[in-house]
Amino acid sequence: MPAVNSLTALLALALAWQGAVAYPRFWYDRKYLASQGYATKDGYDWSVFPDDGTNCTSYPDKPYLGFFPAHGMPYLDSAIGMSFMRPDGTNVASLCPGAKHTIKVSFPIKRLALLVTSPNHAVHFSSPAPATSSCPGRIDLGMSKNSNAASSFTATFTVPCSAATANDRSGFQPAAAECG
Repeated sequence: MPAVNSLTALLALALAWQGAVAYPRFWYDRKYLASQGYATKDGYDWSVFPDDGTNCTSYPDKPYLGFFPAHGMPYLDSAIGMSFMRPDGTNVASLCPGAKHTIKVSFPIKRLALLVTSPNHAVHFSSPAPATSSCPGRIDLGMSKNSNAASSFTATFTVPCSAATANDRSGFQPAAAECG
């Protein structure tokens, strides 16, 4: 397949939270947030969040205090690694539309993470399953459980065939927090 028809993966931004313990599910699941005692009726200010979780490409980009766990100030983390592979484990430099790929996201210490793609429908994650069915390009690495924190995660995704003509580049953005 000519390189022109390939979808090139770009590392758009790697964010981590300094000294924070965060659960990605709080970011995209308001019902869960409320069920944990953080409802607006309980005096919590949800205006700190940019949307109601339906914006599939958003991720924490500033501190979110007043919630436990609090999200600290984001910073660029050059220690986050990402690699892309074919299902057989062979590294790839570009993504082929219609093909299945694997991404490995690595951290220097155990973390939970939210991985989003932009545009949202640029890839469709299959394992782990997307955090919400309406956002096929967003996954919760570790399923927001401290016991699932890890220093690396792998995920399987497919680049839609429509990407062969889309001239768009897909950005993968991990937002992670230490688990303490």
